Amino acid sequence: MQREKSIVLGCVVATSGLCTALAHAQVNGAGDVTGLVIQYQAFFTQNSTSPPPASTTHTCSAFIAFDNAVSSDIDFVDVLKPGGASVSTSGSGTFFSTGQYTYASRATLMSNWPSGTYTFSVEDFNEITTNFTLSQPSAAGAWPTAIPAFTPDSYTGLQNMNPTQPRLVEVNSFSITPPTNGQLSGLYISQRFGNLPGPTVWSSLTTIGAPTSTRTIPANALQPNTDYFATWMFDQRISTSFPPPAVVEFTNVTFGNVTRVAFRTGAAVVSCAADLDNGSGNGTPDGGVDINDLLYFLAEFEAGSTNADLDNGSNSGTPDGGVDINDLLFFLSHFEAGC
Repeated sequence: MQREKSIVLGCVVATSGLCTALAHAQVNGAGDVTGLVIQYQAFFTQNSTSPPPASTTHTCSAFIAFDNAVSSDIDFVDVLKPGGASVSTSGSGTFFSTGQYTYASRATLMSNWPSGTYTFSVEDFNEITTNFTLSQPSAAGAWPTAIPAFTPDSYTGLQNMNPTQPRLVEVNSFSITPPTNGQLSGLYISQRFGNLPGPTVWSSLTTIGAPTSTRTIPANALQPNTDYFATWMFDQRISTSFPPPAVVEFTNVTFGNVTRVAFRTGAAVVSCAADLDNGSGNGTPDGGVDINDLLYFLAEFEAGSTNADLDNGSNSGTPDGGVDINDLLFFLSHFEAGC
């Protein structure tokens, strides 16, 4: 039996995150469309301990996600921009995307993907078309005010890091005024092939109201002597979810700033907790414990550097994002023991 052609479902997402369904009709059952997303991003590259320079890479993409129950019925999906220009998607099964369109400036991006109503036009194998609309409500965009910048300690600490030890990574603090109902903050590590990112090997991304500016890469999450990108994302999301029996479960219009640091891990030195430096002052272990480690720790401890963040009081060598007496006691006990 042919699926009944539906009426257009209109969704208007205001800056407050409210959404109003203009009309509603069944496609094939509740939750057929998992989500509609328009994603705006600006990419920054940090090549030193200084904050990254201005971005010349701004992207936008749109995608639609379907429930498994209807994924085999989808033939193709087009996205109609405000004004009527059509962008084709590629994909299969539960996910269809326009891919990333890249621009040299935010102004050019916003002029090509302006505020207004975007229509996701879905055609099934019976040549029945169903339209879903999503509103991008802000002409200037809802970009985060902060640009992720890895702290000097974190930037230098990533270079030649020992992957057998946990590594605390920190960026500048991040806040949004006014806050919205969707903020994504976090770090992900991708393997680097030349200058191109490879598979994501570790990530910690969280949608929360007060984004955290620190993450700890666990011990043994990365391979030794391997090239990686460490990428930190700040996203502001104008989002809405719909309770059943709505056909669309959620909508997102996302504006994000993304900063990337290239680094290479060092050897997998199974070092003791007091082996912190080889005399270079760069925090590079050398497989032994001597006066260089003591001098390095005391200098970093006095400066309150995260490089002296060794323990949270549990005596297990777990960093906690702060430098205090627990770190001093932990280091001295291991230094005295020679490991």
